Amino acid sequence: MKTLLAILAFASALSSAAVAAVSPADFTRAYTKSLRHAAPSLNVVLVKDLELRVTGPSQSEQIVFLDNAYQAYKEAPTAGHDVISRYVTALVESVNTSSSELQRDRIVPIIKDRAWLEEIRAGAKSKGENPAKLKQVWEDYNDDLVIVYAEDSPKNIRYFGAEDLAKIKLAPADLRELAVQNLRRLLPNVELRGSGDRYILTAGGDYEASFLLASQIWSSDQIKVPGEIVVAIPARDMLLITGSNSRDGIAAVRKQAAEIARTAPYRLTPQLFVFRGGKFVPFKE
Repeated sequence: MKTLLAILAFASALSSAAVAAVSPADFTRAYTKSLRHAAPSLNVVLVKDLELRVTGPSQSEQIVFLDNAYQAYKEAPTAGHDVISRYVTALVESVNTSSSELQRDRIVPIIKDRAWLEEIRAGAKSKGENPAKLKQVWEDYNDDLVIVYAEDSPKNIRYFGAEDLAKIKLAPADLRELAVQNLRRLLPNVELRGSGDRYILTAGGDYEASFLLASQIWSSDQIKVPGEIVVAIPARDMLLITGSNSRDGIAAVRKQAAEIARTAPYRLTPQLFVFRGGKFVPFKE
């Protein structure tokens, strides 16, 4: 509670600095200043623009990428201090809970593209660590996508390592089934909006892309499109749907996906995927 009050109290002081943050360097400085005031016990080191190294009281270290926060700021520059406050709050919660035991019923799957994985590996290598021994628990999904597992909370998404799974005696082989079950339970209000050959799946605004893994949605014949089901997940919170036999639908979804993937926070990939053989694979016309 004290940490949250500190963040809120400092937000107004940051207002002018955040609104003026027209460059990645300025934004990084404003964010760093807010984080240090909100949580003085953290050791915050500037690695480069939009990248920080944060060490908590337990000496647990995190590399923090500010790309998504900066993108959110660029979309609403007059609310810069609110953006910084929101992301700082989430980070402080993540650091404060990093040593607590995983909650089995809060584990969820998060779809990422391989560019994200390579970025994490590069970060590990830059610190002299073995990139093959990432702290995040992940697995391959297809040639372009991976599944990363995290613990969801009301304000934050916390990634975890294999040692966290061992503590709660959860086998990696059981992880995907459990995570997808949790996803469906935590987000029961999945809706399809649209008609004809184009739809959007909505599920609360954070995990839409993860619903690629809910195979019962795609194999139940409830989504009727011309041909096979084709989707795009240009951002974490966006899942576009059309049919493989709809030339107009494919063109429209491809165009929309490219624009969203270029500008959205938590962007993923403009690549299209087709549901085939019980899973989504890259779509090739």
